[in-house]
Amino acid sequence: RRHGVCPSCPWSGESPAETRRSRVTRADEMVVASSSKYVPLLLIFAVIACYSSLVKNQLHEVQNDGAASSSPTRWLGRRQLATLVGNREAYAADPPFNPRSFAYVLIHYHKTGHDLSRKLRDLLLEAKHRADGGLASNDRENTFMPRQHERDTGCPHALVLTPGMIHTQASPDFFCNPKILEKKLLRNDNMNGKVFKNKKGVKVIHLVRNPFTMSVSNLNYHAQFPTPENWVKNSDFDPCSREGWYKTQTLADLVASTLFIGEHPIMRHDDFEKLFQICTSIFHGKGQPDWTFHTHLRQGTPLDALALATAQLVGQARSGGDLLRMANNIIKFREVERLEEHVRTSAHLPSAPRDRMIQVLTLSMDDFIREPKKSAERFLNFALEDSVADTVKFGVAADYERQYREMVKQGGEHITHGHENDKIGNTEPLYQFLREDEVFGRILGNIENLVNDVIVESGGGSH
Repeated sequence: RRHGVCPSCPWSGESPAETRRSRVTRADEMVVASSSKYVPLLLIFAVIACYSSLVKNQLHEVQNDGAASSSPTRWLGRRQLATLVGNREAYAADPPFNPRSFAYVLIHYHKTGHDLSRKLRDLLLEAKHRADGGLASNDRENTFMPRQHERDTGCPHALVLTPGMIHTQASPDFFCNPKILEKKLLRNDNMNGKVFKNKKGVKVIHLVRNPFTMSVSNLNYHAQFPTPENWVKNSDFDPCSREGWYKTQTLADLVASTLFIGEHPIMRHDDFEKLFQICTSIFHGKGQPDWTFHTHLRQGTPLDALALATAQLVGQARSGGDLLRMANNIIKFREVERLEEHVRTSAHLPSAPRDRMIQVLTLSMDDFIREPKKSAERFLNFALEDSVADTVKFGVAADYERQYREMVKQGGEHITHGHENDKIGNTEPLYQFLREDEVFGRILGNIENLVNDVIVESGGGSH
């Protein structure tokens, strides 16, 4: 020690100062070595803390701001956020679906369910009433003008769907770009500027039908005596007139982007001229000059009556055309759904059916005829989700089936299934004629495939 050396230390050749420095250096090395073992754990804790903060902030925002936003991230609810970050506590706290935050619209066409759309509206109100109420109907025959649209966009005039409200609508013109249609469906203000702060989306119930049964039902309905619709007896009505909109727009032009494209198009542009020739050859070439549309349907041969009625149902723009309108709108809804799916995928947002802002359920009138209870249950499950107990929904569906069976027995002006028209008689030759005809068979057959496909996509069966 006198010489600055530590004789008892293994580094006995070092001075005390050197010894202290060595001890410090070795201690630092031990700390660093020990700390490096915990770096991964520290990083994990930091990530968890970051996600926890994100969840709290997002949940706080959702809880305190129910309004739909142009930013899809603000629309995320607890279930979606819990799925993203694996937060079990948030998932367990997920509230039931709130029907008041969605607008409902029941869409039908001529002979796809006029009375059915009203009955489904009543079922929805009844099921919700048995639970806690909260839904209402606008009590209007149509929410906006059927078979009419804005000149510039091709979308219906005054397309406003209020959240918590059930709307019924016949034959809408959805000839607009899917981006414009999506924007109009989701608009959260009325025509007077009132903002719907709680609107999160729209549920569309699209009532469609096999085009062959739709065509035969159309003939049966209009050929009734007395007729339920007086316009078919109007001497000024010409089912073959070349109708359109704004003097320049034709139905052929408006459906070209959906029905004329692809390797196997639904129809061709020259089919409209063929339909016109079929129509005029019967309406202006057969019978008496003073025969009305209704007279032709009753006094002409069954096959001529069917051809005339179907040409009007397919090819007319404003007084008919619902078969093409139905096919066009099926494709438009597909395009809107794919557009939202693309946006959600690009933004890494949940894209499960429940997460969607525009939700479409396609239901077949034919399925409601065959299986009324099962079809009603599908409708109520889609519309109300878990906001109403299954026992309530099943009870309402069972009540509907009993009422429907009784209504069919009693008959009604809108019910033609199971009731042969006194003039038409056996309908089997009518179906055979439509399927074998070069024009009707091809167009209706392609629409039939489209209808079957979209029903399967919606979770139903193909018929």
